[in-house]
Amino acid sequence: MQTIWIDLLGYGGVLANLTWPMMRSRRLLLAGQGVACALMLMHFTLLGAKTGAAIMAVVGTQALLAIPLGTVKGFKWVYLASLCLIPWVAWSTWQGLPSVFSSLALVCACLGNFQLDIFKQRIGLILAICAWYGHNALVWSVPGLLSNTLGMMVSLMMLRRLYLERLKLKHSLPASAL
Repeated sequence: MQTIWIDLLGYGGVLANLTWPMMRSRRLLLAGQGVACALMLMHFTLLGAKTGAAIMAVVGTQALLAIPLGTVKGFKWVYLASLCLIPWVAWSTWQGLPSVFSSLALVCACLGNFQLDIFKQRIGLILAICAWYGHNALVWSVPGLLSNTLGMMVSLMMLRRLYLERLKLKHSLPASAL
C-alpha cells in the first residue's frame, strides 16, 4: 500500500513539475514550484531519501519566500538568510552522494529564484534540474527522473521562447533606444 502512495505522490510531483515551468509570470512560476516541492517532499520521505525530502522542504519554502522579492524593501536579506540552511540540511540528513547532488540543486534553485529577471531565473532552475538528475538516479526515483526530463524539456522550451521574444523586441526597437 505504501508503494502506491510513493508512486502517486511522485507522479503528482511529475505533473506539477511539468506545469510550473510553463508559467509565464515569475509569481506563478514560484507558486507552482511550491506545490511541486510539497508533493516531491512527501514522495522522497516515503522513499527514505532524507536529504531529498529536506531539500524539497527548503526549496519549496524558498520559492514562496522569493515571491515578494523586489516588492518588499529589505526582503532579499530574509531570502538570502535561508541560504544558511543548505549546509545544515546536507549535514543533518547526510546520505553521501545523493546529498551532494540535492544540495547542489538547492543552491542552483535558490540563486535562480533570487533573480528578478525571469530569464536568469529559468537558467538557475535548469541548472537545479541537472543536479536533481544525479540525486534521483542515485535514489532510484523513477517519478523524479521522469519529472526531471519533462521539466527540463519544458524549461528549455520556455527559455527559448523568452529568448526569442526578447530578441524580437530588441530588433523592433529603434537604434536610439538600444
